[in-house]
Amino acid sequence: MVVDSKSSIECRRSSNKPEIIASLYLKCAKKYSGCLMIVRSDCGAGNNLLASIQCYFRQLGRDPFAGNNARRYGTSPANQRIESWWSFYRRHRAGWWIDLFKDMVQCSILSVNNTFHTECLHFCFESILQDELDMVKDQWNSHRIRRSRTNVVSGVPDIMYYLPHRFEAYNCMERVSAPMITEMERNVNSEDIGENTGSMHVEYFDYV
Repeated sequence: MVVDSKSSIECRRSSNKPEIIASLYLKCAKKYSGCLMIVRSDCGAGNNLLASIQCYFRQLGRDPFAGNNARRYGTSPANQRIESWWSFYRRHRAGWWIDLFKDMVQCSILSVNNTFHTECLHFCFESILQDELDMVKDQWNSHRIRRSRTNVVSGVPDIMYYLPHRFEAYNCMERVSAPMITEMERNVNSEDIGENTGSMHVEYFDYV
């Protein structure tokens, strides 16, 4: 599962492949015709392509965070809020699915080393899992963050996103031209062999 900058969660085959992470980032950039002023990620190999695209998009910026300064690296545990959120989500939602798939492996119904099995699993459960993730996203974006003693802005995430000035903040999106996004999409798609293979299986399953 991959989370983008607006609490959008997508179900994919892997969250470690650079091409998949980059394609999700480009999907968001295309939707909003822009990118973040700064992208922060851990030092994992899965984020290197995203970092390169971010710097490319910000190469013409005139602010202190333009060019190579447009991406930052840090350890995942340092972001305690998102780590706490994922822990809560696993305990209350994702844990059930994880246990189900583990039981399928233990009962010899599923072999994770069998490509056909994993593709069948993805074909059967992707839409179900995505619907649940979308529901979680909607609940998160519409809930109210309570006031606390720590330096955390309170309010409803959706309202804070669309009306940042009401919270003494401002929109940190930087405009990106459509040709730049298209160029990066071509480069990423040419490397995304794993996802293309998966698409072949989906076409076959749909036919059957």
